[in-house]
Amino acid sequence: MLIGLHKEKGGKEMSFFKREDSEEMSAPDNATARPNVDQKVLQYETFINEVLKRDLQKVVEQRDQVYEKISQYLQLKNTIQSLQEAGSQQLKTDVDLGCNFYVQAEV
Repeated sequence: MLIGLHKEKGGKEMSFFKREDSEEMSAPDNATARPNVDQKVLQYETFINEVLKRDLQKVVEQRDQVYEKISQYLQLKNTIQSLQEAGSQQLKTDVDLGCNFYVQAEV
């Protein structure tokens, strides 16, 4: 379909024609659009559940490992600081040999 526009501006004639295809302008059929939307939603839910949640779990585990390391380093730092402040030449401590079996040690 051709639409024409004819104007006169300042004594000049202007023309504009636009082609409109009825196929381009028609609204999508609801019967076919709804299953496509439902299918896309299902695909996204599957992706979230199978990929993103698994990746999130891995990242959370890695974060927990980093937090554990930070905690161990802070504990070591505090121990070293307390040893430096005490300034003694001997150190008495309990050492875990495993299975909660402790022995006293002098360093």
